[in-house]
Amino acid sequence: MFDRRWKRSCAGAALVALAVLHPMAQSTRPVTVPDTISMTELVGQGPGLHDFMLLSPDGERFATVVNRGDLASNKRIFSLLVFRSAVVFDEPAETVAVLSSSSNEDAITDLRWLDNSTLTFLGSTRNACSQVFAVNVRTKKLRQLTQHSTKINAYAVAPGLARVIYTADADLTSQNDNLRRRGFTITDQSLTDIVMGNLTGARLAWRDVGYEVPQDTFIEQLPSGEVIRVLQSDLTVALPNGLFPYSNNPISPNGRFAVVQGLMEARSNWRSFKSPFPPTVSGLNEMTCFVLVDLTSGASSLLIDAPSSPFLNSVTWAPDSRSVVVVNTFQARNAKNDDDKGSSFKQAIVAEVDLVTRLVTPIHGPALDASVAQGVTCAQAVDWTPATNLLRFTVSRLPDSHGGVCEANEVATYEKTGSGWREIGLADAASALRSTLDGRITISVDQGLNTPPNLKALDHRTGRTKILTNFNPQFRSLRLAPVTLLTWTASDGTRWSGDLYSPPDARPGSRYPLVIQTHGCTTDRFDITGFGPGGATGYAAQVLANKGIVVLQEGHCGSSKENQQPTPWPYYSAKSAEHEMLGYEAAIDLLDKRGLIDRNRIGLQGHSATSWIVVYVAAHPKPTYRYTAILSTARGDLGYFGYLATTYGRFWSLEGNGGPPIGKSFETFRLNALPFNLEHVTTPIMSQEPDGLRYVPMMWEIHENLKMLGKPEEFIIFPDGTHNLVKPWERLTSEQAAVDWFCFWLEGVEEPDTAKSAQYARWRAMRHSREEN
Repeated sequence: MFDRRWKRSCAGAALVALAVLHPMAQSTRPVTVPDTISMTELVGQGPGLHDFMLLSPDGERFATVVNRGDLASNKRIFSLLVFRSAVVFDEPAETVAVLSSSSNEDAITDLRWLDNSTLTFLGSTRNACSQVFAVNVRTKKLRQLTQHSTKINAYAVAPGLARVIYTADADLTSQNDNLRRRGFTITDQSLTDIVMGNLTGARLAWRDVGYEVPQDTFIEQLPSGEVIRVLQSDLTVALPNGLFPYSNNPISPNGRFAVVQGLMEARSNWRSFKSPFPPTVSGLNEMTCFVLVDLTSGASSLLIDAPSSPFLNSVTWAPDSRSVVVVNTFQARNAKNDDDKGSSFKQAIVAEVDLVTRLVTPIHGPALDASVAQGVTCAQAVDWTPATNLLRFTVSRLPDSHGGVCEANEVATYEKTGSGWREIGLADAASALRSTLDGRITISVDQGLNTPPNLKALDHRTGRTKILTNFNPQFRSLRLAPVTLLTWTASDGTRWSGDLYSPPDARPGSRYPLVIQTHGCTTDRFDITGFGPGGATGYAAQVLANKGIVVLQEGHCGSSKENQQPTPWPYYSAKSAEHEMLGYEAAIDLLDKRGLIDRNRIGLQGHSATSWIVVYVAAHPKPTYRYTAILSTARGDLGYFGYLATTYGRFWSLEGNGGPPIGKSFETFRLNALPFNLEHVTTPIMSQEPDGLRYVPMMWEIHENLKMLGKPEEFIIFPDGTHNLVKPWERLTSEQAAVDWFCFWLEGVEEPDTAKSAQYARWRAMRHSREEN
């Protein structure tokens, strides 16, 4: 649920050029929440195997996916566009498929080229579960390959559309119905599972690797329709990314085998392999591993007798199907000769595994070795090209210190020699992965902080450039707020940065309210909400700026070694919150010194990993930094009830509070737990729970304690939502409520909409009570 992506000295801060009118400032109307929802956006913008551009194997075509929200139908519309590389300057893209989704699932995702004419993807239509589709880009014939009864989470298709292997949510209906009729014994179920009607105890182990329910793996023979369930025996051959969404194809070129990721009980000789990322479910003894599946029989076996890292796994096959390269496996060790047997954790490796002998050959090189952080390699196995017999990886020059997320910066090329592998080349990822095979034409996203994204082509031979698309012509009629990059230094020496959205008609000498939106920023991308493509629950930077509010989307823009250094304290601790507060305070001081903001009208917004921090700020007020309104979405309360009711809550409460709320550590827990320390809150707080009813307990304790203390709070729940809301009506409710909340408290403005009369009546009552107290 939490996503760790992302002070007084202000030397080196960028200047805010308010005196220069933004080119859009003369347009006809301000940006509204519906404008943010209906924006057409590229799906995927980071170099890698799920980039915005996917080049066909022969280089003759490239595909991209765009989506937009449609408020009239409450659907998201996804379009699959294909360009012909040779005539990209003269011919527009062809739309080869359009699918819409009225659920939280993307209508087109996990797009891959199967061959030069066929694209495959996971798709969903209306309220249907995600299924595997294939489309012929020449004939535009769309084919649904699977008809599974539950949602498919990962897939791979064999060459020639011979067969498909997929992992899908296990169907627990009959088990739950039987337990409901007969009664059941509590083993490891969480309270949230039981409330939602999911009664089987198997869930906890599965949730520890990132999702809700167990998975089943199936092989469907095409076109006969015969379905084989993968034999599980002592292996659990299914994870949410069990078929490696960041691999080109985990099926061997001859179509005989697939490598998938499994979860199994740790063997005794695996005890020395310990992940640096502790499990969220205490006492688990399962570890992830690479598993070889025979696609003709469904039989499975360990690829090597060693676990894998649970993060950043990918595979690519040799052209002759005799070996496979795996990223982030451990190497099996002989305990008698193990010089490092006292260590509890050893770095995962990139290696080639011979299919017959199971011999493991590590692959090392400057680029791969430099991309290691926290024991895992920030790399993806891109391809092993038959024509050249060269192996390519995307790598990160600034690996993420928290693990699990990497941004590909470069492509490293490796050559096989008689003695192993050697690195022979390094290229910029964007040019290497977004160029035609001859390198003549490169496709990029033409965008900036103030330039909405479109696709752009560059012919390196002639120097000709052309903007290929016009995704959002309606933006010409909008008054987009100017955005500038701001940098500052906190009193503890930490460097911070953020995207500053200024009101389009801002006047020098005037002071405006400020909303600090947390959770990261960008240096070079257009961002209508502030949070990123697709937005997040309650984020609406452009809309707020058009309401006369300065917005600072705060974080660490871009990448640097400084930004990636882990802090010496647990993230969910008071020290972490105090560190973040220094960043907010230094930004306020800087903008106040420049005469841009009214420091008596400050709003603060947090989502997911930063949502609890903004409540901590309200609970620990400082005389010179008083916040007027706060928005906290997708929060974990780090309290007693969350500890008891949810798996995630227990993990985060332990990390942040110094021990469990029982026995000798109870007093430590009580002193540290945020819900027990709300008596000093005076700032009105809006809470939004987007993740559905299952996670309401994660936010309930602070809600109830605020209510008992008579503190002002508005609490909105989205029963069928998801972490970052995607359905148009839910986004409209969330973002508009956020805009109304900040405008009411920071500007004293109420929308003249009779449908909102009850909302404003509640808020006026909160304001009256707050003023009296």
